[in-house]
Amino acid sequence: MPLSVSYLTDGFILSRHDWKNWDRMYSIITPEGRKEFRAIGSRRPHSKLAGRLEPWQSTRIMVIRGRNSDILADSRPELGWHILRKNFPTFFFAAAYAELVDKLIPLEEPSEEVFLAVRRQFGLLRDLAHGGVTSRKVWRSWWLSASGEIISFAGIYPENTTYDDPEALQWWLTGILDTPLASFPLLRTLL
Repeated sequence: MPLSVSYLTDGFILSRHDWKNWDRMYSIITPEGRKEFRAIGSRRPHSKLAGRLEPWQSTRIMVIRGRNSDILADSRPELGWHILRKNFPTFFFAAAYAELVDKLIPLEEPSEEVFLAVRRQFGLLRDLAHGGVTSRKVWRSWWLSASGEIISFAGIYPENTTYDDPEALQWWLTGILDTPLASFPLLRTLL
């Protein structure tokens, strides 16, 4: 039986969902690409990983290669990302952007460029939240810039649709995705 191999990497947590009784699966964008990891026992009340693995958080993770899936062994989150959950616009845009990245960027395709772009866009969103920005024009501008960048990284280019029309971009994305983004109905009200 081969020995486990562990490694450290930087990551940005896009989403999580419950897995079996006490585990969670995490979708994390890393310099090596978007990956899915299992955190064993992270739903237990006294788990050391429970508060360290929250969506929309930049973190340094220790991963152990498993037989069927890679396992998260430890996490060292960066400070300051909790602000994204403090008010509705930043919460919503963080959720919508993470969902878009999760759906458009394929698993295991290495791209440090995508990782840096995701970190940069979430950093801009965090700065907007710290600044208390309420202007719809600013939010619209951020969304169009961030979503346009991820769409181009995915190698998908809209025909007859420009990145400056959020409604047309929404409907175009709905047509190319297997399932529409859950955040689209709210996106229409905020933009």
